[in-house]
Amino acid sequence: MFASNKGNTIVPVHTTADFGPVYWVASKTDSSYYLKLANYGKDPQTVQVRIPGTKTGRLEMLSSPQYHGNTPFNVQAQTVTTSVFNPSGNYSINMDPWAVAVLAVS
Repeated sequence: MFASNKGNTIVPVHTTADFGPVYWVASKTDSSYYLKLANYGKDPQTVQVRIPGTKTGRLEMLSSPQYHGNTPFNVQAQTVTTSVFNPSGNYSINMDPWAVAVLAVS
């Protein structure tokens, strides 16, 4: 998920929030922006994002209970992809506990 959604330039993130329990990094290409998020906490988190000049894209999220994982015959966590659209570039991301997510928009 993270490897297939990458920019070629890391961009600054202007925020009023501190790192923890949510961590992030942002990058871009000539036409797209990528925001990668990780919620390393036991509580759900809502992240408000504004990326000017964008309006559409997708959100990929992977979550499961703490210490759970997948094995070949017991898949407990699967990526969920949803389409996003906002003409003013504002997005709201509701993250489950122990989730990782990628917002890819243009």
